Amino acid sequence: MTAQIEEKVSDCAICHDYVAAQQKEPLIPSQAPDLPWVEVASDIFTFSGDNNILSIDYYSKYIEVTQLKDMSAHETTECLEEHFSRQEIPEKLITYCGSQYASAKFQTFAKNYDFKHVLVSAKHPCVNGEAEAAVKIVKSLWRKNEDRHKSLLTYRTTPLPTMNLSPSQMCMARRLRTNLPMSCNLLQPEVNNQNEVKRRLQFNKNKQKCNYDRKPGPGSREWKPAVVVRHHTTWRSYVVDTGTLKCNSCIAFGIRGIQQNKCVTQTILQNRDYMQTFVSRTQQ
Repeated sequence: MTAQIEEKVSDCAICHDYVAAQQKEPLIPSQAPDLPWVEVASDIFTFSGDNNILSIDYYSKYIEVTQLKDMSAHETTECLEEHFSRQEIPEKLITYCGSQYASAKFQTFAKNYDFKHVLVSAKHPCVNGEAEAAVKIVKSLWRKNEDRHKSLLTYRTTPLPTMNLSPSQMCMARRLRTNLPMSCNLLQPEVNNQNEVKRRLQFNKNKQKCNYDRKPGPGSREWKPAVVVRHHTTWRSYVVDTGTLKCNSCIAFGIRGIQQNKCVTQTILQNRDYMQTFVSRTQQ
């Protein structure tokens, strides 16, 4: 009877829906693209009762938004064709598994425009995190400004954090004119240092990984005690001893302790100019 009960539970669809979540895995960031509009993410969102489709460039963070007339695959492909005609056809397009994106019409569109279409699960939005973050940005802008087009222009001309370049500068190598006073010399095209831009993009991705991996996941919601050995030479950092690692000591940000998952202990070394992640593999 025990075997029959186990078989019944293992085949229960409701039990599968409410099964305990697995241990959170460390984030695996994607590599920064070499050029604008090589890798693009797309998503569909609703705002004030209107359905809109969004495209964002992984390199420049340049956002295109178009209101959908309906939720059909034909309308979706028409709007993306409009985005690609203004920018360029990407090499890779990342979307969630919505009916519009997973349709045969969209697959034909991807084949005709010669780009790789990558579908990700809707239950794991962090896989398409670039599009999710862009939707939050657009909704925040539209809540603050009734003129949606002007608010998007404001975003496109605002320098990105840590980049010192706006999306328009990274995408078009020039600033866009707004209603703010600006010298004509600043509107001249200016070539960006591609190596420096890519280095900063990769730095931001590594920083996001640090912040993501530091958050406790299911089954790991406690801080491990540690002893401060001495101050480190870097700013606001300390050498601490956890007593559980294979190595004798490690560098941690602050003195609260070191977050330890089942098989990975990650510590952060931070100073004013850069952040570098050290990952120490430990055995169970």
